[in-house]
Amino acid sequence: MRLPEITIIRKEELPDAPGWIDRILAPLNKFFKSIYNILDKKVTFDDNITSQKVNIVLTDNDLPYQIATSLEPFGVILCQIVEQGVGYHKAITSAVYVDWSFNEGYVKIENITGITSGTKYRLKLLII
Repeated sequence: MRLPEITIIRKEELPDAPGWIDRILAPLNKFFKSIYNILDKKVTFDDNITSQKVNIVLTDNDLPYQIATSLEPFGVILCQIVEQGVGYHKAITSAVYVDWSFNEGYVKIENITGITSGTKYRLKLLII
């Protein structure tokens, strides 16, 4: 289903409307435009979700690892983990999970399961 081309309602299209219709049409058209943009995929993830994107490089020896944040996080999502310095994308074959806690403005990465001890990894995290 395609979106309609009409994104606003004009007073001229409502010839029998009372004089106060202008006061209603302005906020209504603003609302319509917002909804149209959302449905037309012009709203980004950052527009809708308060989050912090984090890129870090570490080994298990760097844990616990603290990340300063202005958020009070609901979760920490591991978006990508890649072994650093191998020159190609090497798959991690075991389940990887980020164990974290939050205290006084810091997300603390306590542990990362499924990684090889002493190996350096690049992580992309999303704090939401």
